[in-house]
Amino acid sequence: MLDDISEREFEAGVRRLVEREFAAVQALPGDIVEAPITGDPFHPHDADELAAHKQRAVRALLAQRWFEDEVPRSWGLALPLKLTECQALFNGRHQGQRRPYLVREYGIHLRGAGWNLQYVTPFEVFCAERIVG
Repeated sequence: MLDDISEREFEAGVRRLVEREFAAVQALPGDIVEAPITGDPFHPHDADELAAHKQRAVRALLAQRWFEDEVPRSWGLALPLKLTECQALFNGRHQGQRRPYLVREYGIHLRGAGWNLQYVTPFEVFCAERIVG
C-alpha cells in the first residue's frame, strides 16, 4: 500500500514538473520548439499537439524511473530521454563500450514506442537479443 501511495505521489510530482516545463516553452516565440524532457520538435500553440507531448513527457519520466529498477546499479547509467542523450552514449567516453550501447539502443526503442512500457520488450530480454542475435 505504501508503494502505491509513493508511486501516485511520484507521478503527481512528474505531472507538475511537466506542466511547469511546458508552460515555459509555450511562452517562446516560433512555430516549432524543442519539447522539454524528450527534446522532440513540436508546435507549442497547437493544443492537441501540446497535450500529446505533455503526456509523452510524463511517460518518458515514468519510464526513466522504472528503468532505474530494471538496470543493475553497477551499470551507473540513466535511461536517456532525448535523442541527443542517446547519441552521447555512443560517442565520446562511451565509444565502443557495450553497456552504454545497450542503454542507448533501449532508449531509442522506448522513444519509438512513445514511452509506452506495455509495448516494449523488458530490458533484460532486449539485451539478450542484442548480445545473442
